[in-house]
Amino acid sequence: MFPALAADDLSALVEIDDRAKSRSTPRARFAALSTAMQRSVERLVDVDLVILRKDDSYALTSKGARLLFERECTRTLHALAAQPDASIAPAVAAHLAAQGAVAADPVSGQVRITATGRARLMQPR
Repeated sequence: MFPALAADDLSALVEIDDRAKSRSTPRARFAALSTAMQRSVERLVDVDLVILRKDDSYALTSKGARLLFERECTRTLHALAAQPDASIAPAVAAHLAAQGAVAADPVSGQVRITATGRARLMQPR
């Protein structure tokens, strides 16, 4: 579904998302990227995860945003597997519950990983 990305590419994707969400001055959002970051961004543009805007800033495509959301869901599953009382974002909880990866424990009310969620953790990345 998503292309295989190197760690540098993923960090560039997160950096672009953070800059887009930044409430700082526009100058900070358009600050120059390092050479290594620029190469990663070029690869991300090639696989349609990032677009270059007319004002020379970068933005995530819907595919890029979806990749980051799926990554957050996987990280949350790993956190719940390691620590069952870990906090979970409402959007992530709703998505994972809809997939059947987590369910609320009727006794404690905490979110627990189901067998489907554990199987998802075992899948190769």
